[in-house]
Amino acid sequence: MIPRGPLRLPPIALGLLVASAVLAGARAAADDPKHDPRAASDSAASAAPDRRAADTAVEGARRRSRPAAPDSSPDASPDPSITREGRPYELLGHGPRRRDGRVWYHLALYVDEAGARRAFPALVSRAKGRTRDKLLAGDKAPPFVVWGDFGKLAVMTAAAPLPAADLRAAFAEGLGGLLVETAPPDLRERAQAFLSLLDHDLAAREVLELHTAAGGAIDVTAGGARRAGPTDARLARALWQIWLGERPVSTELRRQLVDRVDRLGR
Repeated sequence: MIPRGPLRLPPIALGLLVASAVLAGARAAADDPKHDPRAASDSAASAAPDRRAADTAVEGARRRSRPAAPDSSPDASPDPSITREGRPYELLGHGPRRRDGRVWYHLALYVDEAGARRAFPALVSRAKGRTRDKLLAGDKAPPFVVWGDFGKLAVMTAAAPLPAADLRAAFAEGLGGLLVETAPPDLRERAQAFLSLLDHDLAAREVLELHTAAGGAIDVTAGGARRAGPTDARLARALWQIWLGERPVSTELRRQLVDRVDRLGR
């Protein structure tokens, strides 16, 4: 059957035809017995841009024919502020959590705006200034968040399917010191109770929220359901130390999560 209408070539085929035509013209000129060597030099110089254009067309066609790489940064620009239970929360920083050379999830850290602003002068006093450079120097901002008695919210967006078992194992590793036999029994039980909340398999780009309130009340939201966890300020601090402690899961992420701390003073 003969197709109707104009013939449409794929981009890569069109690019290859352009390149072939340019090269064939150059060969024909070189084989011509009347060809002037001096003119050939001028012709080659003038043809160079055409050859480069042909090469560019071919390479562009090849790139367009390749499948797009999957997006490994599910939420590169989180909202600068959100509202939770009627209270405004300010974005303190965000960044990717990488594991085995790939992005595992993207984490955005929010703090209760009113509570964090009330505590902010203490950080300014320790940093001896309120400029961003002073606040981020000397490793003072991460402990300010960990020990601050104000609400904190971690918004975790999975970059790829994230099984609940893997997430529990990662948090158990971070809370390792609370799960050993030598830990206080009540704290160990509460740490285990928290881990039991992590029973939802996250799909790619699905969100899990970890919230700790002033006083240490913990809750987890995943799969559209919010579940209350234990209340223990020691456990809440241990959770935030996973990302912001002296031995964080990522030093780069630790720095990124407090990158906007100076905004609490504006």
